[in-house]
Amino acid sequence: QQVLIYNVANGSNTTVGLVSGASGLAQAIAALVAGYAGDVLEKSYVSRAGAICGVLAAITTIYAVYSRAILLYYASSAFWGFYCGFAYPASEALFADSISYGKRTAIYTKKYVVQILCYLVGYALNIGLFLKLGDEWGNSTLEMVMYIGVGIHPIAFILLSLLSDKYNLKIGRA
Repeated sequence: QQVLIYNVANGSNTTVGLVSGASGLAQAIAALVAGYAGDVLEKSYVSRAGAICGVLAAITTIYAVYSRAILLYYASSAFWGFYCGFAYPASEALFADSISYGKRTAIYTKKYVVQILCYLVGYALNIGLFLKLGDEWGNSTLEMVMYIGVGIHPIAFILLSLLSDKYNLKIGRA
């Protein structure tokens, strides 16, 4: 994404940094809000708020890539920050609260392996694209990569919206 933003912004590293900063700032704000909300509401509600932010992020990203409008990259970056800030803390807390004490090590190990496998798929796709395209990445190629990457995200949004506090071991305890 950074290379595409760099190209759209006529070679401005400052713009790339500011767009990334929009995501970081939004994530910090959302994490504070999500932390408080996760203590007073069901964590599944906070995860669903993250899923909604993710949908908005995906829509604005697709439109930003299509229109090549730098202001939309700022907006999409902020929405991705809100998505991460809401979704990750709430889903991780809900996950931890739903596992009994004696089973946490095995389940967290499996979760970690799945996360690593997801990273490996991304890295393998990058290597495949590099071998096929070489080191020449024009805007049209970068745009296609963005469309594919953003197009996969609805799977995560659906899964986030299905999370439930039903199995939370702490519900009903003081």
